[in-house]
Amino acid sequence: MDKNVFYFPIWGEAYIKLFNNFGLNCLYRNLIRMNKDNLKNSKIEIWTFKQDIKKIKSLPQIKKLVKKIEINYESIDELHKNLSNFNLNKYQFLSVLQKIFINSHSSKFEFLWFIYPDFIFSDNLVKNFFKLKKKYKAYFIPVPQLIEEKVIKEFNKKNFKPTTKNITKMFFDYLHPIVKICDVNKSKTNTPSLFLSSDKNSIIFKYYHMHPLIIKSDIENYNMNNKFYSSLDEGLVGELDEKKIFIAKSNYFGICASLLKEKEYKLPNERFNFKRSLEWCKNHVNKTHVEISKFTYTVKRKRNIPFNKKLEKQINNRLIKLNSKINKFYQINNVYLSFLKIDAVILNNNIYEFISKNYFKKYFQIDNSKLKQNLKKRIKPKDLLSKWLKNIYIKNL
Repeated sequence: MDKNVFYFPIWGEAYIKLFNNFGLNCLYRNLIRMNKDNLKNSKIEIWTFKQDIKKIKSLPQIKKLVKKIEINYESIDELHKNLSNFNLNKYQFLSVLQKIFINSHSSKFEFLWFIYPDFIFSDNLVKNFFKLKKKYKAYFIPVPQLIEEKVIKEFNKKNFKPTTKNITKMFFDYLHPIVKICDVNKSKTNTPSLFLSSDKNSIIFKYYHMHPLIIKSDIENYNMNNKFYSSLDEGLVGELDEKKIFIAKSNYFGICASLLKEKEYKLPNERFNFKRSLEWCKNHVNKTHVEISKFTYTVKRKRNIPFNKKLEKQINNRLIKLNSKINKFYQINNVYLSFLKIDAVILNNNIYEFISKNYFKKYFQIDNSKLKQNLKKRIKPKDLLSKWLKNIYIKNL
């Protein structure tokens, strides 16, 4: 099995517009560079509201892609309706969607790709990751935020193309203030999910919470498939083998960013405080995060610019001290933070509980065809949500 599935949760006009202008634009430029065999073994999954499926199907680049790669649409209306009384924010709802996707697609697909509608990325990023597969359990790349309004202006310029060169320039010109406050030389935050240092030619990043762009499916990893997490980059990575992860090291391998409106978040008015940052780390950092933070991602204006060791040293002066204290804390308390439970997912009824706990081969000890028959006979949906969940699991076995 060497199958890939690209997952896009998209709901509402704003997300459709972002998807059309950015995520889909970049994906199209990547996939048309792939050979037919790679595309034949790949699929795009778009999960959205029923009323939006027709709109997405009508997008010009979707019409072109459907001739090259299979595209499946899932209506999320019933799930959204059942969860609406639990006051989930968009990130919690996304976490539920991602969990159902991971859980239901891990048997049929080997590599699960997580690219959001507002991502912009270089046109060889997918191809470069394809070359690396089979070696690792997960593949990470930094996805810092850029100022949405500024990027939109760039994309509206005639013939703008999201290449490594153009996106690199955006990193220097439009890096969002919420990222800049993590500059170790003038830090104004005590929630250090990332660290950066820069000069006029280079930007150096180190991360605790780096985005897992690709996760290799593993039906025997019970925790990865059964627990719910606050997010992929914070919770799920705690279930991965930290020795079997790949992390992109430079913008010339691949560069990716997400978009955020300039004034969407109120920035903290504070100075870096080691104790406060350490307390945040105790609640949001696990052993895989510590391992990830050892890697350096470099953005250089030009490929031949020498690596600036001084910038990395500036980050390490802070990061190494934090990691030492974090590891000591976990050794003393004999615990690593691994996941954050979302209470609302208890709502998922008998069908989801049954499949999430038991569809793995090591529990059934039967092949997929028999497992599919078992699910068809044993599970009798009593409502529309149960029927939707059952169909998703069965067709992906």
